[in-house]
Amino acid sequence: MEKQQIIQIIKEKIIPNRLRSEGLEPSDIGDDDLISERISLDSIDEFEMIMGIEDEFGIDLGSMDQVELHEQFRTMASLANLVEGQLALQLTKVGEN
Repeated sequence: MEKQQIIQIIKEKIIPNRLRSEGLEPSDIGDDDLISERISLDSIDEFEMIMGIEDEFGIDLGSMDQVELHEQFRTMASLANLVEGQLALQLTKVGEN
C-alpha cells in the first residue's frame, strides 16, 4: 500500500469526525502539517486513533515504545510512515514462517 493511500484512509476513515468537529475537511490537512496545530488531540483522541489505525490496517502498535509512538503522531506523513513500516514488518514475519 502506498503512502498516499494510507494518508487518505487515515483522513477519511479514522479521523473524519474529529476533523469535522473542528470545522475541517480531510483535504484541509496537508501531509506535512503538524497535526497538533490543525486539530486538538488529547490522550483519549490519540488512543482512539491508534485503535482505528490498528483495526483498519491490521497492525499492532501496542508493543511500540509509547514515547516513540506519540512522536509518530506529528504529521499525516509520519503516521503513514509508521503504518508502512509496520505493514512491511508483518510481511517480513510472514515470509519467515
